[in-house]
Amino acid sequence: MNYTDKSENYFGNARHDLLRILPNNPDARLLEIGAAGGYTLLAAKALGKCGYCAGIELFSLPGRAQQDPRIDAFYVGNIEKDTFPFESEMFDVILFPDVLEHLVDPWAVLQQCTAWLKPGGICIISVPNFQFFKIVFQVFIGGNFAYAKDGIMDRTHLRFFCKPNVMSLANT
Repeated sequence: MNYTDKSENYFGNARHDLLRILPNNPDARLLEIGAAGGYTLLAAKALGKCGYCAGIELFSLPGRAQQDPRIDAFYVGNIEKDTFPFESEMFDVILFPDVLEHLVDPWAVLQQCTAWLKPGGICIISVPNFQFFKIVFQVFIGGNFAYAKDGIMDRTHLRFFCKPNVMSLANT
């Protein structure tokens, strides 16, 4: 995988689409897997969506919000290989913002992470939709499975999902 080709925005923005669907709970404990620069965590706290926020990101991104003291815990590591100091039933919400498609075994990661969810807690999963009309046309009409630097056909994607597959993944 080659993440060095990514634009500045790839790791540098808050996910406002996910922030809009987060419950308003200033006492919530939030974990973000694939937290990039940490901006979604900061925004969630500022908007009163959580009182405690933690993140895991594969890369250290100097000069980004990963080191911001308003983020309660931030770990640089591989969610598939490393261990993290989280207790069972520690979080109210776990975010997976366009990260599962980058993993070798997203099913195992979901099982691992859901053990960190409190009873009644929620996972919010976002993945690119392989059924997007431009991709369907490109692959099935045009016969071109060309990878790109970003987007649905991002060359760092190891998995592709459509809605039924994500629903099945979420029920593991």
